[in-house]
Amino acid sequence: MPNIISPSAFQKKLQNLLQSGKIKQKTTELILRDEGQEAKKIKENEFEFGLLPDYSKIGEYINEPYAMKKHLMNPLAGMYQVDLSLTGATNRSLFIKKRASGFIFDANTTQWEVNLKRYPKGVDSINQKAFNKIQAKRDAPILAKFINEQLQIQ
Repeated sequence: MPNIISPSAFQKKLQNLLQSGKIKQKTTELILRDEGQEAKKIKENEFEFGLLPDYSKIGEYINEPYAMKKHLMNPLAGMYQVDLSLTGATNRSLFIKKRASGFIFDANTTQWEVNLKRYPKGVDSINQKAFNKIQAKRDAPILAKFINEQLQIQ
């Protein structure tokens, strides 16, 4: 039999839970874990097509022979277009990192540091539309269950 409580008692319990920071902590945990690596796969796909999270191009190669070589390796980005996918080492080491302003991608390679300096700001950002879809599909049900458990609601 479900626990029946008044709306005011429910509101008080919910307010206490919100103030405790447990929901924010659980949300952060879910994002950083990136179960199924959906966010990472989206970032890898952006790189393969030579795109920033806002769907603009990362940039163009100036060196024509190198541009041609890269185009033969990965025609998806387009001729002369930077794709950030040479050896795959950076893609394999990508992970989500928390910053004060939100979440970004980071990688454990020296090439990643070079890329962050060389290419436009935002190359490490998360595509917000894709991120919202992931949260709605994957994280929201887990978070709802967590809240119900915390509030002791059946």
